[in-house]
Amino acid sequence: MDDRYRLDGKVAVVTGCASGVGESVAKLFTERGSKVLAVDVNADGLESAMEGVENVVTMPQDVTETNAAEKIIDAALENFGQVDILINNAGRVIYSEVHELTDEIWNMHFDLNVGAAMRLCRRAIPELKKRPVGRIVNIGSAVTLRSSPGLAGYTASKHALEGLTRVLSQELVPNITANCIHPGTILSGMTIPLMEEDPALKEHYESFSPMGRLALPEDISHAALFLSLDASSFINGIGLNVDGGYVAYG
Repeated sequence: MDDRYRLDGKVAVVTGCASGVGESVAKLFTERGSKVLAVDVNADGLESAMEGVENVVTMPQDVTETNAAEKIIDAALENFGQVDILINNAGRVIYSEVHELTDEIWNMHFDLNVGAAMRLCRRAIPELKKRPVGRIVNIGSAVTLRSSPGLAGYTASKHALEGLTRVLSQELVPNITANCIHPGTILSGMTIPLMEEDPALKEHYESFSPMGRLALPEDISHAALFLSLDASSFINGIGLNVDGGYVAYG
């Protein structure tokens, strides 16, 4: 395989690795030769997800805590000596229509979904600049292009994340790229419990998918891999829809 399509010699920091997309990204990246610092607030889930995976160091950490970004990047440097790739995947959604939306829920969305990503980018950038090639991939959402009732906080925060990504893409050229992935509804650790509690919810979201299914974590992790490769060096500042045609269908 062409070396541009592998991650040999690279170090990736990936957040939200206890399940779903983050777990899939960490495992796929190690398969392609990268070393990974896998981060998640759920210590037990993180250890279980990464059990037996080679070239992974796990770090239980709430990314919204004070100095979390410094602790995370410092841990990557202590364990691996460098940072080449940052995948901001940690996130959360709480459904609430605007007339019932509390400041606490609104602020949670922004602090976790975009604030923590910004702080990690800020801390990682000096390290990425030391590398021949640096990559930032932020996991956004298709809700930035086609949203639904009850998602005001989540949607607004993901719009902000995409805006942050676009600015980064302009500030960090030429050796660092920053891109955003917009997944459709994913069968993941965040959504599966909601759909088990309300099976009609799964049917509702499947009904919007031209492909007749929801996204799987590996659909998103392969897109993250593509945007992290040396081969994708001229792709910068985009929002990549990985939604099975959900946005186009609307």
